[in-house]
Amino acid sequence: MRAIADDVGVTAMALYRHYPDKDAILLAIAMDALGEWERRVLAIKADNPLAWLERDAEEFLEFALVTPRRFEAAFLMPAANIRRLPEVIEQRLSPPLNRIADVIREAQRQGLIEKLPPADIIMTMWGLTQGLISLYRANRFEGDEQGFRMIYRAAVRRCLKSFRTKGDTP
Repeated sequence: MRAIADDVGVTAMALYRHYPDKDAILLAIAMDALGEWERRVLAIKADNPLAWLERDAEEFLEFALVTPRRFEAAFLMPAANIRRLPEVIEQRLSPPLNRIADVIREAQRQGLIEKLPPADIIMTMWGLTQGLISLYRANRFEGDEQGFRMIYRAAVRRCLKSFRTKGDTP
């Protein structure tokens, strides 16, 4: 706590007035970053559910590449008291995940994708997108950012296609 206080230019006692311990600080940082993610997800507009889901994946990529420290705070940094998957989806505890689940349900209602639990689809897409982003950020891809974006977008399209109902056109 003293090192954090020194880094932000306050006394340790001032920091303790707002945060009881390091875990509380990490949670506050994570919640702030998740708030930014929520704002981005809730602002997505698209003509149909599949286009919306592609846009969501694109927004996740932008969040990671344009604001990497916030992305880390939201999705990579361990923090106590962060809600866990799949409970957060199944109990509708997260506005951005609620929106994603609602779009999935609408796609299912329209017969565009299989009737799987939305949590299963969300975790599959999240694992794919976050995994690819993590590999890119760890310098595991050849080429530049534009090349990675093409790989990422193609993988997202393939993943979404894998959820389509049989007989659905690409």
